[in-house]
Amino acid sequence: MRVLMLLLVATLAGCAVSWPQNPQEFRERAKNGPHQDLVDNIEVSRPLAEVSAALRRQSAACLNQKVTLKVAVGGRDANGISHGGPVRKAGTATYKSTFSGRGRGAEVAVQRKVESTNQFEVGDVPEDGAYRVVADATAVSANRTRLDVYRMFYNDHTDEAIRDALVHWAKGDSQGCPVLER
Repeated sequence: MRVLMLLLVATLAGCAVSWPQNPQEFRERAKNGPHQDLVDNIEVSRPLAEVSAALRRQSAACLNQKVTLKVAVGGRDANGISHGGPVRKAGTATYKSTFSGRGRGAEVAVQRKVESTNQFEVGDVPEDGAYRVVADATAVSANRTRLDVYRMFYNDHTDEAIRDALVHWAKGDSQGCPVLER
């Protein structure tokens, strides 16, 4: 049994995941991953300057948070689905957004770092956490802007909420802040 465990650890160490270390690597991984549907492209009828200002303001106000992760500790069925029970703290997740204006565009990158939890990332994760969402705003014309939003995690409600908020902010909707973690 000990030999089997050592082989398993050695195998996992050899297969260490290489996490994207910057927004460009994240874009490439999202575009070339198994779920290309995680790249959303929309155009909005607003000038780039307005879209950039909204993304800068809203991402700073909404996407820099430390949230408590919680899990229900109760009965689970054969599929592992929780059916209630008391909720307890399972750690924290710190979200960090970075905005940068660049030439004819702007970029928002969102990272998440988990601490004091049973969640972990295997491999070389950037210091501020794994990239979760990256959005690029690019001028199409004087009054139109293209927003490309990249995600890498399929069916992650928090990443979807961040994507939805970025789209609403680009459109000029007063969406408010997304809920980071449920």
